[in-house]
Amino acid sequence: MVIRNGVITAWGSNSYGQITAPSGSFVAVAAAQNHSLGLKADGSVVGWGDNDYLQLDIPFGLNNVVAIATGNDFSLALKENKSVIGWGENYANQISIPSTLLPVNAIAAGGMHSLALQSDGSVVGWGDDSYGQVTIPSGLTAAKAIAAGLNHSLAVTEGGSVITWGNSAFGLSSVPASAVNVVMVAAGANHSLALLANGTVVAWGSNSAGQVTVPATVVDAVAIAAGANHSMALLANGTVVAWGSNSAGQTTVP
Repeated sequence: MVIRNGVITAWGSNSYGQITAPSGSFVAVAAAQNHSLGLKADGSVVGWGDNDYLQLDIPFGLNNVVAIATGNDFSLALKENKSVIGWGENYANQISIPSTLLPVNAIAAGGMHSLALQSDGSVVGWGDDSYGQVTIPSGLTAAKAIAAGLNHSLAVTEGGSVITWGNSAFGLSSVPASAVNVVMVAAGANHSLALLANGTVVAWGSNSAGQVTVPATVVDAVAIAAGANHSMALLANGTVVAWGSNSAGQTTVP
């Protein structure tokens, strides 16, 4: 999904109506496997797609939202006052927000776990920890960005390096040496992406569908995103490049 002049354009599988985006003016979107969220300029949140676990039942009175995130069957919102709200599936306590959270600057949602980047640069995780994905490395004290995959987690340090934890299969813990001066990370099911300050994208992990084979056309990137087995980059000229699995048309950009 992308936003063009406030309008959401979505493509790929629509088995649950997850790409049938509502009309309106939006400033941010978040997409999970079967449900999607949209953030409007007035700070309200709209959801569409699968609602089997009430992941679309926006909490009554939720407003002043500045960021959203979607996990497998749950949703998170970061409010202007730097507090976090969660709803949907809670099998692993992934929406049981810790009461000890400090003011939060960013959120991320994985398969069944959640991450929060606190204003002091520390990272907090909660939910499923079967792979250690919410056990924050002791050396991570000054992060500036985070991402959550199916069973792994990522953070970018103030120095622009990437730290990973959780599932280490598929080479997920082997961050490429070229991942320096990183400004943003994204995580798929079993692969990771890093956006460098020079606009290049580095990828690692499972390449079962070519999701870490970054196309040569990816230059001057300004944002990245990862689905289960596909990857996307937004270029400075406004175009979107997608690669990896196209089983449901998810890399066929309109």
